[in-house]
Amino acid sequence: MDGKMYVVTEVADYSLKDYLAARQEEGGSMSEDTVRHISRNFVFACAVLHAKGLVHLDIKPENIMRCGATWKLIDVDGCTAINSKISINDSTISFSPCYCAPEWAHFLIEDADYLRVNDQLDVWSVGISLCELVMLDAVLKPKYAAIYRHAGSHRKAGFLFLEWLANKEESLVLDKKIMTFHKEFVDLVVTKMLTKDEKARWSLAECLNHPFIADCVVAGLDNNSSAEVEGNLVEKIQAKRRERIEELITDKPPLIVGVLYKLNSDGAVMNKEHWLKRDMWLAHNGSLCYFSQKKGKRLVLLEAAAIARGTITLIDNGECALPWCFSLKMEVDQTQDAAALNGTPTEIQMYAAENEEQRKAWVAMLNNVISMKYQNLDTRVLISKGLIEDYRNFKIQIRNRREKIDPEKAEFQSVFKRELWKLNQEGDIMNPEHWLKREMWLAKNGAFCYFSKKEDKELQYYKSEDIKSVICAELPEGESCKPFTFTLTLKPTDGLEYAPGVFAADNEETMRTFLGCIKKFQSRSRQKKRDQEEKREREKKEQSEAKDTENKK
Repeated sequence: MDGKMYVVTEVADYSLKDYLAARQEEGGSMSEDTVRHISRNFVFACAVLHAKGLVHLDIKPENIMRCGATWKLIDVDGCTAINSKISINDSTISFSPCYCAPEWAHFLIEDADYLRVNDQLDVWSVGISLCELVMLDAVLKPKYAAIYRHAGSHRKAGFLFLEWLANKEESLVLDKKIMTFHKEFVDLVVTKMLTKDEKARWSLAECLNHPFIADCVVAGLDNNSSAEVEGNLVEKIQAKRRERIEELITDKPPLIVGVLYKLNSDGAVMNKEHWLKRDMWLAHNGSLCYFSQKKGKRLVLLEAAAIARGTITLIDNGECALPWCFSLKMEVDQTQDAAALNGTPTEIQMYAAENEEQRKAWVAMLNNVISMKYQNLDTRVLISKGLIEDYRNFKIQIRNRREKIDPEKAEFQSVFKRELWKLNQEGDIMNPEHWLKREMWLAKNGAFCYFSKKEDKELQYYKSEDIKSVICAELPEGESCKPFTFTLTLKPTDGLEYAPGVFAADNEETMRTFLGCIKKFQSRSRQKKRDQEEKREREKKEQSEAKDTENKK
């Protein structure tokens, strides 16, 4: 009547993600019958989409919603036709790392410009989602958390997770709780849906005929009856959903608030005067915060990222000046550089609660941060040329450092070899404990190489092509805890800047010789390039003259 077009949709009650979170809070598990019913409804909804010739590409519990008595698939505006091709430049396509299929991960990090879409991409995502009916949480979160603790940053962990997922040689190891739930469930989900070989993966139409769900009658889907959600959780789930929506527009409440005693960084554990009483809390994102009386501000003491790389140990009464103590031991950096040493630099912080009950509460919450319970890993990511190039440049950097070299080959024999200090990735340049000493050399082909104690072999730190354009710089005295510090920075690629590699020599002569050799190699490379260009120009000119002569004849 008003000349405008309207789209009317039903209001869904809550998502499967909301439902799983509520069940987890109750501390219970789902019955076999409930898992069977939801599984059939889930598979059916997605199978209908495939029957229409479409693939969803972002299936996860967040996108399955309860509408009355039935679970329905939402977020279908990003659906893509089967057998169409996705380009790395298509910014309309999104994915969720913890739910995407291995072949999707392979496309993101390898050198293909297109991915041909098929329904097997969704089958994997459905299978991973169904596992959550047993675990009540993202099943690949522990794997991501382990990679993150090793990598030290979400950016690097994201790439390494996708690299692991894409590797068909790396088997998918699932929690024992899943593998022992029900043999037919394991056969359907783990064997038929979660094989990394997409050609062996069942279609969702085939899955509907699997014994685990074939004879299951779903209310609202196979008949017109309605069924209450097991445990009568509807009101509780809807209330939680409203709370979460409200949190998006308000300050989220902290996870825990209380009083803790913290031992001064250089304090003695048996000296009460070295313990400082503070009002502390864990923010909604897992960061440990406190109120500074000195500055009159609320400050972050430890970011969630640092806590996630930690382990907690309870301290027996009598071993500290205060009772109810615990330690938080954090690995400062577990990148491959740091792990090259026999040990990894660590930081230990000591805390004490006011009573045993509070210590249990704090330790439980901190362990939740360590297990990344509060990290939302199923958020979707829009693909873009920049994202793809970021992943692929990461692949080049990481694989370069892993690439074994043969020191017996003439090209990798050293021009100059000495021991150098190397600053850990994201390490503090003023902290001597963040530096590692290793044997390094510049090879005849220009590669910057080192001996890895961890892997007991010679590796490339920068390849010959990297050194051709690497930017060298000496740091002024006072900007590093070590004298004779210099940096090597890779040339920016497609707008991406690289963090510099920071090194230090034991004396000025060693530093200047390394830098001199690099600059000499770069000068020779530039001259070689000019010679090649001049040669091509001469050949081009000669060919043109020969052609003119032939035409005249």
